[in-house]
Amino acid sequence: MAEALGDASCRCGRAWRHRKRRRRAREQGDIPVVVDADSVFIRLNQWLRKGSRKFSHAQLKPALFADTGRGLMATRAIHSGEVLVSIPEEMLITTSKVIEDSILLAALQKSGIKFRAMDLLALFLLYHRFLGEKSQWKSYLESLPSEYCVPAYCSQEETDTFPEMFKGLKLNQDEDVSQCYSSIQIAASASEYLQSLFCSLCIEQVRWSWFTVNTRAVYCKNQKPPRLVLGDDTCALAPYLDLLNHTHTHKWRQTSTLLTAAMRYLPKSPTTSMNRFS
Repeated sequence: MAEALGDASCRCGRAWRHRKRRRRAREQGDIPVVVDADSVFIRLNQWLRKGSRKFSHAQLKPALFADTGRGLMATRAIHSGEVLVSIPEEMLITTSKVIEDSILLAALQKSGIKFRAMDLLALFLLYHRFLGEKSQWKSYLESLPSEYCVPAYCSQEETDTFPEMFKGLKLNQDEDVSQCYSSIQIAASASEYLQSLFCSLCIEQVRWSWFTVNTRAVYCKNQKPPRLVLGDDTCALAPYLDLLNHTHTHKWRQTSTLLTAAMRYLPKSPTTSMNRFS
């Protein structure tokens, strides 16, 4: 009987061996775990496609990767020059989008100070987070991480073990968050509505919003930056696109930032195309 059946590995075909290799790779964390069935991503997709919005992607799926965490996984071969993600320009969160809100614009103008572009985007996130169910950006906000792996999130005990270079980095990050907090407080004090809305605002919430912008914003130069912007106005938040991860092992042909080489505007279309391989 043993001679008739032979060894199990010989009896099984390529499909069995392929499944075995995939199972072993998955157990070792080498294969990403697809999470596109998560209700958060289902709502995000539905929101991006709401109405006549032209949102599309190259058969990508949200997944958890062992080395880079949450990102987008290609389900087929991606060709050079192919558009990976295309989102409506109206869905980009820029400084111009911030001042489209009459309440925010009135408060910012009344405050009498200028704001860094990143601080304005952080304010926008906090504003809509406090709006809760009333916010049209709720589905996007729900898709964002609750915290980030950066020095500013480390405890004092952890910070004490840092090399001096990282201690200096944490100090700089803390100063950036503190400056953002101060700017938001000044803006809120210029509006009774914002004072009421932000009555429970704390620096931990500002840290979350600032690092959401800092870690997820894409390069997008504003051709007509608002006058109240201090310094460069070159960042934007792009829902779904910010799920794209990259590592230090990737080689970019033009710049080290993802969208300097990856973003282009279609002149006769309201859609912004993101092309990672252009």
